[in-house]
Amino acid sequence: MLRIELGGTCNFRDLGGYEVAQGGRVRKGTLFRSDNLSGLETGAFHAFRALGIRTVVDLRTAHERASRPNRVPRDASVRSEHAPISIVPELERRWSVMDRVRFVLGGHLARFDATFLREAYRGLPERAAPALRRVFSVLAKREHAPMLVLCMGGKDRTGFCVAMLLRALGVPPETVMDDYCFTNVCAKERVDRVLAVTRFVSKVPIGSRLVREADLRAFLEARPEYLEAALASVHRDYGSVEAYLAGPVGLTHDARESLREWALER
Repeated sequence: MLRIELGGTCNFRDLGGYEVAQGGRVRKGTLFRSDNLSGLETGAFHAFRALGIRTVVDLRTAHERASRPNRVPRDASVRSEHAPISIVPELERRWSVMDRVRFVLGGHLARFDATFLREAYRGLPERAAPALRRVFSVLAKREHAPMLVLCMGGKDRTGFCVAMLLRALGVPPETVMDDYCFTNVCAKERVDRVLAVTRFVSKVPIGSRLVREADLRAFLEARPEYLEAALASVHRDYGSVEAYLAGPVGLTHDARESLREWALER
């Protein structure tokens, strides 16, 4: 797992280097994942161009994209593909400052705990199938790569879609889980800043009733139990990851083999 330091992002990674069960590994510089690029710093433009990314698949909703549009160099010749996945609808709409204040002061944050995330992930396979179909459709043409997949934090929607992409390439389940959980390393500083604010707010009498640090940490972290909840739904509803990819995602055997031919190196 290769983390790439790009100013204004915290979870930008090259998926290259992962070994696959059939032999070989994912080709470096071909597939990337990240959090959103709305804060990409001008000083990072040169490094971004050097990656040669041709396609950005944005999994965020229209409201999320409008509120935080990706910022990429104009001369980078990047195609943008919108493949929205809604995982927590009430957090994906357009927010005003007062909306955020009312949301926090209303104590609504307290509902977004580990139990909430597990339930949200259980519904991800069904919600994500159209977006995954789009991802594999883009990858059907080699000239669309290198490709970057992103969402808001690069954790949940990106985490599940990348897990399915890696499984389609033949990356072992254990490695896929390691990649998913590596978000916790990449985003640690950002999560720590959010939790520090929470600790400060909790010292105020009303603050202690708004959100518990443990619940917020559970919402911000990439925990194995979340991806496992999504995979449990895949196995319950479709029998296997392979059947899920071949069924609602529409990845044919020939398309999968074609993808492996150029995305893997022996």
